Amino acid sequence: MADMRFEEALAVLEQPVETSSLSALMHALAVITSDPGATLDQIMLGLRHAGIVQETAAISLHRRTGRRSDAGSGGIVTDESNWRAWLADRAASRPGAATVGG
Repeated sequence: MADMRFEEALAVLEQPVETSSLSALMHALAVITSDPGATLDQIMLGLRHAGIVQETAAISLHRRTGRRSDAGSGGIVTDESNWRAWLADRAASRPGAATVGG
């Protein structure tokens, strides 16, 4: 598979669900999550895709933010709205904490 640039990776993840192959989605997510300059919003694009893509994005978000896994919900959080609410709460309670878009 040819090297994928960051902008190309974003374009793949922004496409409607089931438009891209699993290998293209995983490659794109790998490009995004391995870039230290990627924003949480950009990583959250992976949550819109089912299965391993969604789970990999969630693991990356947990690692980047330090959010603990919730054993009661099966471990990692894969719901985008849950992540946005958690990040908003965290930002409100901890000035300077990682936020959506940052």
